Amino acid sequence: KTDLEVIRQALEMCRSVSGAYPSADIYTDGGISCGVSGPVTLANVPEDPKPSASCPAYVYLWTDETTYSLSACLETDGSTYTVNSP
Repeated sequence: KTDLEVIRQALEMCRSVSGAYPSADIYTDGGISCGVSGPVTLANVPEDPKPSASCPAYVYLWTDETTYSLSACLETDGSTYTVNSP
């Protein structure tokens, strides 16, 4: 949950800087970028400690410039934990 909060904060910085959440591939060289030519708001994305086929690493779903969801499986019980744009 802490890792997702760190990523969420980077996404919020993107919105603050560019006016929108990144629409597609937010991961750039291990960091989070605010778009193709946008600034990097998180240099090192936390790695999922136990990714698996049934529980993939972080999933970022962009709906529009003001809406996204970010989710991952919890390692304690395998349930999905999701954070959404405010």
